[in-house]
Amino acid sequence: MKILLITDHFYPDLSSGGRLLTDLALGLVEAGNQVQVITASPDVNTAKIQLPNGEFFGVKIDNIRLKNLSKYNLKVRVIYEILFCLTVFFRVLFYSSADVIFTLSSPPFLPYFVAFLSRLKRIPYVYVVMDVYPDIAINLGLLKPNSKIVKLWDWISILALRNATRVVVLGRCMYNVIHKKMAGSAVPIDIIHNWSNAEKIQPLPRAINPFFINNPHLKEKFIVQYSGNLGRFQDFETILGSAEKLKTNSYIHFLIIGEGFQREWLLNEVERRSLNNVTLLSFQPQEELVYSLNAANVALVTLKRGAEGLGVPSKFYPILAAGKPVLAIMAEWAEVALTVKEFAIGIVLEQDNIDSLAGAINKWSSDPEELDKIGKRSRDLFLQRFDRSYAIEAYQKCLHLAVSLEE
Repeated sequence: MKILLITDHFYPDLSSGGRLLTDLALGLVEAGNQVQVITASPDVNTAKIQLPNGEFFGVKIDNIRLKNLSKYNLKVRVIYEILFCLTVFFRVLFYSSADVIFTLSSPPFLPYFVAFLSRLKRIPYVYVVMDVYPDIAINLGLLKPNSKIVKLWDWISILALRNATRVVVLGRCMYNVIHKKMAGSAVPIDIIHNWSNAEKIQPLPRAINPFFINNPHLKEKFIVQYSGNLGRFQDFETILGSAEKLKTNSYIHFLIIGEGFQREWLLNEVERRSLNNVTLLSFQPQEELVYSLNAANVALVTLKRGAEGLGVPSKFYPILAAGKPVLAIMAEWAEVALTVKEFAIGIVLEQDNIDSLAGAINKWSSDPEELDKIGKRSRDLFLQRFDRSYAIEAYQKCLHLAVSLEE
């Protein structure tokens, strides 16, 4: 099967999306498929890495060389995304051939171009909804719910969904949102969870973890870790509020690892509040992710209020692979929260519940035996449901069904 994957996140992008899609493409090649990727130049945090163009472990890569533009300036970002989508459109229209096109909801304009291409070239396409638009823009306060642009965008979004051969969502909460948008449509919706790699990410005792060679001041601490995108949809106010409550406890330390829109705000707030119990680090190289994840005693997964159902944090699955207890800061109906409660692998707290979060962290810091039990359940659950092999098999089946439906 010849698969065309279109995404603006791919190797050497160090974000969770870039890592996941690279892993998926490699897995589909291992399963016997031919995979071509059309992608864009990486963000500034990977600018020093030589870009692949040609072939990467069997994956054919067509890298669109667009000038690195700021992701955090909204107007500039829109220009970048439109340029990317237009370039993709003409490359696929005149050059690329495939049995199936596989595309994502990011950048947000991409699915509409692909839906049109699918009709023109009579190629089935699978639409993977990583983020729900325009709902995200509304939640962030960038657009008004009843504005004309929102109504038009929502109509086009639904059109792109209805014209897909199959739609993939990342969890039950997203299924409910997309199913409602597609009411009356016969297009199948598959739930395929994100994943991690059981061989690359596994529990590692602190005593032999090289992470602490470069961070010796953290070795004897009880580490509460957030690792991932520092984006607009994460609730860092609750995390910093809890850190402020606990800053007199010299044993407990908050470790925040990542890059993104809120990084500057976090740096400023940590300094303003004199939070000596908070350390910020940049994204860790892929080969060192197992070490940074295993530096944690407990792991944080958070969503801003109202973001539930509009996306599922992919950072959740490497956390489970590393065998860590989870503190989920989000509504109880979010996919991560449902999983945490169903399998007793942590605690779910709603946003702004600063006192309860601080209390849970304080209690866990003095109960290592309970944490070990929860961590083992996390790892066992990961091996049973969320290892890479399950996701590759699910996507392989989904893509085959998309092709067979069009034959």
